[in-house]
Amino acid sequence: MEPNIKDGYGGMREANMVFWIANIVFGVTKLKYLMDKEFTEEEYKKYRTSLEYIFQVRNHLHNIAKKKLDTVNFDILPELSSKLGFKHTPRKTKETQAMNKIFESLHNIHFFTNILTKKFTRAIEFKNENYDLVRKHRFKKNLFIYEGKLYTSYFNKPKTLTAFLKELISLPIEVERYDQSYVYYASKTILPHKQTKEHKQLLKRLLYKESLYAIMKLLYNARIFQTIFPITKKMINQPQFDGYHELPVDVHSIKTLKHLADIKDDFVKELYDKFDKTEQSLVKIATFFHDVGKGRHNDHHVSGEKLFRNMANGLDFKSEHVQIIAKLIRYHNMMSKVATSEDIYSEKIIRNFAGLVLNKKFLDMLFVLTYADISAVGKNVYKSSTSALLKELYNQTMYAFEDVTLLTESSRRVRKINSIKKLKQYIELPSLIKKKISYISSNQIFLQLKAADILDLVIKAKDVETYTYKILNDSQLTIRIIRKIPLNLGYLLGRLEFLDISTMNIFKLFDDKKCFEITFTEKVTEGDILHIEDIIKSSFDMSKKLNIKKPNILKNEVEIDCNHTSYLASMKINSTNQKGLLAYITKIFDDFNVEIESAKLSSTKRKVRDLFLIEKNGNFCINTDKIVDIISSGE
Repeated sequence: MEPNIKDGYGGMREANMVFWIANIVFGVTKLKYLMDKEFTEEEYKKYRTSLEYIFQVRNHLHNIAKKKLDTVNFDILPELSSKLGFKHTPRKTKETQAMNKIFESLHNIHFFTNILTKKFTRAIEFKNENYDLVRKHRFKKNLFIYEGKLYTSYFNKPKTLTAFLKELISLPIEVERYDQSYVYYASKTILPHKQTKEHKQLLKRLLYKESLYAIMKLLYNARIFQTIFPITKKMINQPQFDGYHELPVDVHSIKTLKHLADIKDDFVKELYDKFDKTEQSLVKIATFFHDVGKGRHNDHHVSGEKLFRNMANGLDFKSEHVQIIAKLIRYHNMMSKVATSEDIYSEKIIRNFAGLVLNKKFLDMLFVLTYADISAVGKNVYKSSTSALLKELYNQTMYAFEDVTLLTESSRRVRKINSIKKLKQYIELPSLIKKKISYISSNQIFLQLKAADILDLVIKAKDVETYTYKILNDSQLTIRIIRKIPLNLGYLLGRLEFLDISTMNIFKLFDDKKCFEITFTEKVTEGDILHIEDIIKSSFDMSKKLNIKKPNILKNEVEIDCNHTSYLASMKINSTNQKGLLAYITKIFDDFNVEIESAKLSSTKRKVRDLFLIEKNGNFCINTDKIVDIISSGE
């Protein structure tokens, strides 16, 4: 989404490389001298036009920045798009139009240079002993499969779309990659003006192929993707300015299939492997087309569902398959949204989500799609914290499928206490401590933690007279503090603002003791741990104050529900991402003597979706207007 037009994909370095190779191999001083010998005039013109546009973009970047700058970043894009002559239209902003053209140009340069680099050097790379390999690994005329890669001749004559699709469908499952020679050959496919019934039947068979990722990547690299699947036209080169996705829509969609082909999460892999071949195909098709509605005015979930239904009906999909895939497209980010920004221990939330997915099979499919979608957003975006939230939502939903009475807070509390009583450590505890477990006022502790973890917490808390803490730094950083004396929470969070917090839970225990558990999005270095320990220790000085800058939050970005549950109220903040926001909110709650039960924080570079669960102690709901006025900066 922020391409480097000099050293990155399709950049000027690639253009230089193909010229240098042509100069060495053929002795030419200009690449165009190889026109009609190694490439056509049309191919060269498309490449050269794109390269000239990138030169133009680079000139403007340097002039705007008043220094060398080769990365098209979000900050400079508004002025750059104006310099390039773009203006807002009813359908597209000038920034979107500019990025469309830049992406298209980079793709054209990469396609041309990548094909020719391999074509020019093939004679140099080839060894005489490879002739035996070629004969041995011949699949059919002009097609060779070696170590999962398909090769052909650069002089292989192009086929009609019908013949080409039949060829792809006939390929064995072992073909997972395509050499540049085959990509070039595929790009020459003779495309019809209108698809026939036979074409549509073949496309349907292609979509159900097990190696769908490799096929979609081939069609995309060959630049025939949007012609074969017309509903994807708006996806092509479509930027995503949400501060979350690192890739444009088309590349992101193909990457989702890559992550399905190599699932790293054991729980998701187990779900996927239990699907039969048809079910796996349904998930792959839904995963690939999940963002097909982007680039349109309407909600892309609704648009995507309609577009897919129209295409699938035209391809004569089975109606039951259409229903499953269309529903997955419609609700493709619902599981992620609920897991990261809703109270997944709320009976109301879980009942609504369970009513949407309806059954375990669809829930399993949605989980797999969600994994692929998040994983394709960018490197390390699917983290252990994300995985844990999704799995917890999955488990809570399974309770709803089994028996809705299992969702009530009281029944879950009783079940958890009964589980604790069966533990060996519980039996050995003094009677007084056993009673105190039942008197723990926080319901959330029984909803969120396992029986063994609750008991471990109680055992650690029984001897605390001031405070104790533990820092866990495995896959992600977690700070657990048990205190009897007051904790300066606003100060603590303010000092920790250099880290991104994922969740915060505050459990009331017994004897005025509380447990604070703060989980962050990633792990830290050993040096950071020493710094964090100093911050924790200093946070028990209640006289310490921080000058916390007031974040810019609008009134309509704050949503309060005083009937979230029988004993909890909720407050949601959907605002721009700003440093110190959590510390600022916490400070306000402290001023009003409002008790936070838990906080769930979901953020991108640009936006936050924070959920606060607040104890109904009489201080919050009667002061909501005052609290919102202080938090917000007006309409």
